[in-house]
Amino acid sequence: MDVVQPVAQTILSFLKSLGKQRGLENLVATVSYHEPFVQHLLAIEDAKQSKPYAWQIRVTAYEKFFEKVKLLFEKRLKESTFCGLTETVNFNFYRYTVQIAFENGLAADIKRLETNEDRSIRFNPLVFVQLLLGCRSREELERIYPDCIVRPSHRHLVDVLFPKLPSYIHTEY
Repeated sequence: MDVVQPVAQTILSFLKSLGKQRGLENLVATVSYHEPFVQHLLAIEDAKQSKPYAWQIRVTAYEKFFEKVKLLFEKRLKESTFCGLTETVNFNFYRYTVQIAFENGLAADIKRLETNEDRSIRFNPLVFVQLLLGCRSREELERIYPDCIVRPSHRHLVDVLFPKLPSYIHTEY
């Protein structure tokens, strides 16, 4: 939803007035800086934005995580040149591989293999979470970490499955 400037200004005036009544001087947003009203607040007010912070998250079972987000994978494939993808894709995490079998653009099977032979897509599992959560792009990770390897044949597919996106962790939960 787009924030209309006059409405945003009215809300901001109300919040400032309410804050003054309660002896408060600063407005603090505890939601993402990508929310339209917060962007308006930062643009209009002399507000300071804290530097972004890359949250430290560890995924202990990528095959289970992939299973949870397979509908998202399928949606991203459907909206790309890979809409009817039928291929087995292996994500090598050094000590094991997570294999996704795509059939006609659907994630038909996801499993963990106790092998690391296929190195078409290879990531340090602790670094991969940055790609998984949209914090960094594949290209950025390959530039920063020389052991992150995605063969040219799979680069666009990885970019489609894991686009760099603004993200925010809601700490209230």
